[in-house]
Amino acid sequence: VEVRQGDATEGVLLADPLEIRARRFRAVFLCGLQDAEFPRRPVPEPFLDDDARRGLAAAAGLRLPLHEDVLDRERSLFYACVSRPQEVLFLSWRSSDEEGEPLVASPFLDDVRTLFTEQLWAERGRRLLAEVTWSPREAPTPRELRRAQAAARSEPDPPPLAAPVSAPVLEQLAARRTEGARQLETFAACGVRWLVEGLLSPRRVTPDPEPMKRGSRAHAVLEATLRGLKASTGSARLTPATLPAALEALEAALGSAARELAGARGQAARRTLEADLRRYLRHEAEHGAGLEPEWLEWRFGREGDEHGPLVLAPGELEVTGRVDRVDVGGRGEAGDEASGRGRAIVRDYKGASAPKGAGWAEGGALQVALYMLAARELLGLQPVGGLYQPLWSRDSRPRGLVRDDVAGRYVSNDVVDEAGLEAALGEIRDRALTTAESLRAGRIAPCAERCAPNGCAYPTICRAGG
Repeated sequence: VEVRQGDATEGVLLADPLEIRARRFRAVFLCGLQDAEFPRRPVPEPFLDDDARRGLAAAAGLRLPLHEDVLDRERSLFYACVSRPQEVLFLSWRSSDEEGEPLVASPFLDDVRTLFTEQLWAERGRRLLAEVTWSPREAPTPRELRRAQAAARSEPDPPPLAAPVSAPVLEQLAARRTEGARQLETFAACGVRWLVEGLLSPRRVTPDPEPMKRGSRAHAVLEATLRGLKASTGSARLTPATLPAALEALEAALGSAARELAGARGQAARRTLEADLRRYLRHEAEHGAGLEPEWLEWRFGREGDEHGPLVLAPGELEVTGRVDRVDVGGRGEAGDEASGRGRAIVRDYKGASAPKGAGWAEGGALQVALYMLAARELLGLQPVGGLYQPLWSRDSRPRGLVRDDVAGRYVSNDVVDEAGLEAALGEIRDRALTTAESLRAGRIAPCAERCAPNGCAYPTICRAGG
């Protein structure tokens, strides 16, 4: 608190011990009485430590001041601090850090305790790390007093967020006929999360979290890599023969992203991203289905898109989406004899984990299956697999569902025959229609166990538990 010349002499001085040795104060608050802070630990002189100085004094009689013996000086400063106040002295220290790890108090506190009875120690003030407010009697400011009084009131917790009952809101929901595949999957997992992210859509007041940035970079770099591979070899297929060219294209794509990944942290993120994508490209080249990545970041259903929406039920539900990748096999070499259509595998990039294929409908994993239906209806392809591809995991095997006649390395539970794949797609179609019906009816219910990997994503809105 600055005190200008000519102002009243009353004020607060923030100072270190050296600044108050020759002054008097009504009150002194001596903070940070931790071991290694006050007294501080000795710091060895890097060029001529105390042992060398003692040896020099013994050999040549040249006595240089010692740097490491600081306890006497620190004790003198402590005495100067405790002897300055005229009315009251406060000594403050921490028993733990912000993470709850224990800290050692200054040994000078023991010197003070020996001068008084145990009553002083027994009546010391304490505030636990878990206490978010002061007690009303100890609140240091009017604002803290109001917070303490509010916390002291025994009011019941607000009830969990209930389904909407307002007629205008229900009318707005009932009129919805077009939904994104990702939004349907979100609603199937937790209605409250869909409400926040899909309907309210609040703007972020903080930067995007690092996992989100990491995923966006990976999408952009992979798209540029596959396009670069096709430009250099005439094909974007990942095979052992094209792997060297793919890795060169990856280096070029990472170079284009160098502006965003500047600085030490950016370079560390770049190296991590490069290692993860190199591992994935090698896995895909060695164990992939050998199809051509033909549709990259394919969008459908929105204004300006090349293809319209996926119509699941005329007049009831149309689905839009953005597909990370659709791999296609030529109708001659890898076509389905029964349909005459080219085969297609739909891929959706994920981070470290991906939904398993078994129980897609029950688990609420609708997105990639809806993309498979879109590839069939809008692109005229025969979907033979829908895969969530993890990019950060050491196990690069994709998860989802894939037909048993498709080459590659997959989890055994995810491999099904043609009838099983068609049955799963039928279940997803029905589940999507049921989900959309619940959404239009306003049946917005919390589901903390499926909302996010770590529990409820919006506990202060949902209030149904984490």
